[in-house]
Amino acid sequence: MMRIRYLVFLLAPLIQCASVPTIQPPKFDYSRLISNFIEKNPEGHFPLTVQRGNNTDPSASGTGYLFYASDLDGSSDIWMRDLRSTVNVPLVRHPAEQTDPYVTPDGKLLAYVSFELDAGGDIRLVAVDPEAIVEANLRGEDPPNLWFDSVNLSHYLDEVGLRLGPECKGSFSEKDPVLSPNGDEIYFVSDRCNPGTYRIWSLKLEEQESESLPVPVSPENSIQPSVSGDGRYLAYLVRPSAESPPRIEILDRSSGEQYRIPLEAGPERQPFLYFRPSLSLDGKSLYYGIIRKDTNRNGILDQADDAALAGISVEDVV
Repeated sequence: MMRIRYLVFLLAPLIQCASVPTIQPPKFDYSRLISNFIEKNPEGHFPLTVQRGNNTDPSASGTGYLFYASDLDGSSDIWMRDLRSTVNVPLVRHPAEQTDPYVTPDGKLLAYVSFELDAGGDIRLVAVDPEAIVEANLRGEDPPNLWFDSVNLSHYLDEVGLRLGPECKGSFSEKDPVLSPNGDEIYFVSDRCNPGTYRIWSLKLEEQESESLPVPVSPENSIQPSVSGDGRYLAYLVRPSAESPPRIEILDRSSGEQYRIPLEAGPERQPFLYFRPSLSLDGKSLYYGIIRKDTNRNGILDQADDAALAGISVEDVV
């Protein structure tokens, strides 16, 4: 039986400096640029990507690197942008769709979803060195394809699934990966053990003598997890049924207590639509998207309608 040792990653040797200095791209102070933009355009959107195609699923490290999915070259790949310069490169390239990147605050561990082998999605993990990638790009070198270095975590989940019960054996959908701040635990959405009914699961990634087993940590029909910077709080969206409005909850991982966010339900005939709860790195604020009006007039509230961003203080809830 294979042992799980997902935190033992071998980083590539350090790239030696070239004998001639590289030409440095322009540097950007995004904090100042965004502040100036919002001051002049209070309801505007500041673009962080300008390339063609659909650029989605953003995840930023605390060290200034943005990871996202883009279909610029056809199928969706995982890209990285240095938010202090113009360096913007594809890091995970594959004919199949690659989506939902999530990077740890230090920018060293990346999780993403691959649709190569499973239409429901497989989670893959890979070590990444953004600084070395940027330096190599400035020397004119091609970016690495981290697909070949990544580990398929879903293969491990399929292997140990039987130990959770006969109904948990085999391949299931895994998506929406979120890593704990220090990268020793991963949260993800899966319908394991109950096909078609999704919950948020947790898996310890640290090296250990015995195999780690995934554990469900949320109610049924939970999706879109977000973890605070200290790892204490986990926020997620719950969609009980098509007839019931979605709700947002916060789970205190230290105590196991669950807290429901007070939300406006909206009109009974067309309840407000909530999505993508996101905890701030300091764990003090929770942000989420909300759609209140059928702006495209197709008779329903959906992701094609205009949305707004709302927030609430975590200490007012827990």
